[in-house]
Amino acid sequence: MPTIPSVELSLETLIRECSLNTKTSEEHLNNFRFAVREKTHEVFKYHKFHYDFTDTLTCYNDEKRVISYIRPSYRDFLNKVLLFLNMGDYQNKEDDVVLTKKMLERVEALRRIQTEQELKNEFPILYNDLMMGRKYIREVERMPIQTEEDRARKQELSHYYYASALKRNLHSTEYQGFIDTQCEMYTRFILRRGQYKELIESSKSFNNYLKSNFDKDKIAIYAMYKYLNAAKKALDEEQLRAYLDLAERYQNSSYNKDVHVTTNNGLVINQDVIRSLTASLKKRLESKDRLAGWVLLPPGKKQKKDSNEDSSGTRTSGSFRELENRKDFYEGTDYIARIVGVEQNEGYTAYVYPNGEVILDNTKKNENGRHAIYHIQAVNFELLSRLDKTTLRSLPEVERIIHTKNWQERVKGIIQKEGTESDQAEAEKLHSRLKRG
Repeated sequence: MPTIPSVELSLETLIRECSLNTKTSEEHLNNFRFAVREKTHEVFKYHKFHYDFTDTLTCYNDEKRVISYIRPSYRDFLNKVLLFLNMGDYQNKEDDVVLTKKMLERVEALRRIQTEQELKNEFPILYNDLMMGRKYIREVERMPIQTEEDRARKQELSHYYYASALKRNLHSTEYQGFIDTQCEMYTRFILRRGQYKELIESSKSFNNYLKSNFDKDKIAIYAMYKYLNAAKKALDEEQLRAYLDLAERYQNSSYNKDVHVTTNNGLVINQDVIRSLTASLKKRLESKDRLAGWVLLPPGKKQKKDSNEDSSGTRTSGSFRELENRKDFYEGTDYIARIVGVEQNEGYTAYVYPNGEVILDNTKKNENGRHAIYHIQAVNFELLSRLDKTTLRSLPEVERIIHTKNWQERVKGIIQKEGTESDQAEAEKLHSRLKRG
């Protein structure tokens, strides 16, 4: 059984809906923020000024439990670092060496900034930090000192803005300015982010806090809703079954199911919603329909009419009744998957059979009967079905069948023959790989 990816939970929803009211919402939020700031500073020796990486929590599960642990979201942390570096539109979000290189390039771009206007244009969020930091520092400097407690408080606040890489001036010849300290901070964020991920995912303190202060049954139904929503994007049957297995574990668990949670957009999550989502996934699992992410057999640029003439020049009908007859024929066969391309309402449909044979026929839109049948193997489907029909005709591994009077008998002969174990395995692999419609 494949591992189910983690899901993100809104901290706002969790506090508002699942708290046991042992503390106020503000106290809960501050406790989470303080804990994350401690972890952040432990790794980076810096923390972000006027911002926290705690908008979202990540929920993990294993093969035995619905929820194994909940932690601050590392994904949210990474996305926000990208946002601060003005990389929010960066497409490749894989957390790899390529991303490291791209982020470090942005740090070097920051290092070249000379004026506040350049900073505002290239790094608007950091410019906002500079403006807010100046205001914050002025307020700290104006604090009156009447007692030792006042002195200690002022020193603590001064240390805070220093630890946040804040400086009044953009550049300074005597000491590090704002640009230098920000570059140093983001370099640490980038290069040490793996240590941070490991630290927050291994900390038990967050689960202990949730266990003591939050309703486990409400957290469970909220997490289950998130998992079932994520299951809509499952790419194969095995992954879909894993989500349904998780749903079954939830239903068989000792969690109290007679609870509900309202999301930030007003959706009430209760057992009716959970059952409805589960039923929808089961229906998808039972369906034989699959979706290819490309057009099946696109027409070639230089393609002439895909003549449906037999050797004597007789053209078969492309009428609505003929198309319906084709559909009825294929629906009466023992296919394991029916595949359509991105143009689902027109073009070719592929029928995959247990013996590894694939038949592509047009059963949707046919002008004057000008579309022939194409017979290929499951092992070659993802390569050959992307090719135009002009190209396919020249390939020895492709059989083209005209809709003459005996076309159904020819197709039956193909789909009823016994396939090898290898052919059968390829058919199952294709069936599992493609997305469900």
